[in-house]
This record gives sequence, structure tokens and C-alpha cells, in this order.
Amino acid sequence: MKRYKNKFDFSAMSAVVLFSWACVSRLIFNVIGGEAQTGTVGINSVLLLNVASSYMAISSLSFRTFREKLLKALTILSAATLVAWALHVNLGIGSFGGHPAPTFYIFMDWGGRMASIYWEPGEYQIIMIFVLGLFFDEFKKFSFSEIAYYVKKFGIVILAIIVCQSTMGYLSLMALTGISFMFNASVKKNKIMYVILFAVAAFLALLIWRSDVVQEKLDSRNLQQRSSLYIRLGDNIALLNMSAVSPLTGLSAQEFRKYGRIYGDVTGSNGWFYMAALFGWPFAIFFMYCIVRNLRYMKTGIPSMLMFIPLFMSQSNEYWVFFPITFIYVYKYRDYL
Repeated sequence: MKRYKNKFDFSAMSAVVLFSWACVSRLIFNVIGGEAQTGTVGINSVLLLNVASSYMAISSLSFRTFREKLLKALTILSAATLVAWALHVNLGIGSFGGHPAPTFYIFMDWGGRMASIYWEPGEYQIIMIFVLGLFFDEFKKFSFSEIAYYVKKFGIVILAIIVCQSTMGYLSLMALTGISFMFNASVKKNKIMYVILFAVAAFLALLIWRSDVVQEKLDSRNLQQRSSLYIRLGDNIALLNMSAVSPLTGLSAQEFRKYGRIYGDVTGSNGWFYMAALFGWPFAIFFMYCIVRNLRYMKTGIPSMLMFIPLFMSQSNEYWVFFPITFIYVYKYRDYL
């Protein structure tokens, strides 16, 4: 019995559970397929492929090697995005009109808010926050004496988050760095650093609050005109109500459309609530539990529930929670050396 316990692979079991639940939902409860809502393509068989293929990939990879290569790829993409953004905003080069519109036929532009190769800035910030979250241990060790190293390694991606102008991206980045600094050894030894970092955080929070992208969403006139904030808040409430209709097994595609109209869901913009409405709360809770559980293997010295906060926040802005990027946290890597 002892040898059997040592060989038990929770990561493999979680892949089987998620895959089986998705299959049952698709074939029996008809959760997946068709259009889940007006203007939004419903979850389809790509989910099944992501669940299975992501496990096979992640379980065979070395965590530290993988994250370095993933960050490098994202840095190159973000650098190209920043160049395209600078040429478009300052010189008007590469833009072809429309809102949104492709810049240089590749990068999506939402009125100067760049989404890179993704559809919306909100999707782009999810990619960046989820990749940066793999480096909690390095953010925790931040020291001003090594600031050049951090700027070189993370500067382009962080600048891209600022340029994409996603409010949730700003908040998620603040949560990620704030939690890291809470457990920073040099900060703990020097109380003055607490005061300095608090002042810097307060200043950045004020800048974000006063930024055009935030103030536009908070403007009462825009709230009356169905602004992004108005729609997303309404969608969160709608999805929670929809998840309560069938909390264990989720709604079928037809039911999702029906109750979406009843409760006023427009974009399904909270991925976690969207998941619960489609597959039921047991699926959503187990999915999030897998992420929190595997965050412990990073051995950062930060409670995994705190590390999950910026990931949760980031994905609370878009409905497509089954991006392949999400699964880099769901399964255990081959090693964490």
C-alpha cells in the first residue's frame, strides 16, 4: 500500500477528472457546442484537446527551463507589439482604420490600446500576467542593487502591460508585485523600505485611478451608455445567477443561451463564473484547486492562495478561461529544479 501511495500521481488524476467531466458534459448534458451566447462562440472540442495535450506537455517539461523559454518568446512578441504601437500611435503607420482594427495586419488596435496578436487587450494581459506569475520567486528576491537584471528580464513585458491599457491588467500586476514584496527578505529587514514601497504603490495606484482608461469607465455618462465596466459588472452578476440554476452539472448550450438572455449576460466576461455556469461549481472549484495545489511546488515561500490572487483577478476580465496558458498552472511539471 505504501508503494502504491508513492506512485500516485495527482496531476494525472486531475487530467482524467477534467477530461472525463468535459466529455460527459459534452455528450450527456450537452454543455459544450454551438453558440453559448449572442456574439460569443461557445466552448467546443478544443477544450478536450487542451485538457489532454497540456497534461502530456507539462508533465514532461522542466519548470524552470520552460518558464525561461516562455518568457523569452513573450518578450520577443511584446517587443514587436511595442514597436508597432509606437509607429501607429506616434506616426500613424500601419493602421487600417476601424475599431478594433489590425495594425500591420497582425496586431490588434483598440484605439491605441494594443492587444498584440490577441483579440482584446484583456486577453493579452492574461497571457502576460500568467507568464509573470511563474516568476514569483524572482520578484520576491527583488533588490534595487540588481534592478538592471529585472529591467532587462521583465521590463518589456511589464511595459507591454502598461501599453495594452487593461484596467484588470494594471490591478493584477499590482497584486502580483505587492504580494511578492510582502515576502521580500530585504524589505522585512528594513522597515524604511515598507514606507518607500507603500509610497510608490500609493503613487502608482493614483496614476492608474487617474488614467484615461479607468476614468472613462467610471464616468457616469459612460455607465448610462453601456460602458465596458457596466457590461462586465452586469455579466458577473448574470453568470452567478446562471451558475445557481444548475450548480452541480452546469447548463446545456441551449439553457446557457436561454438564461443568458433572462439575466442579461452580454459577454460572459468572468472566466471562472463562466466555467461554473457551463460545467457546474464542482468542476470550477476542482480546476482552481489544481492551480492552487500546484503553485506550492514552485517553493517560493509565499502561500499558494496568495499567489493565486493575481491569476484569479486577471482571468476575471475575459470569458475564455480555457486558454492553453491557463493549463501551465493546472498540472505538475516533471521537475522544479
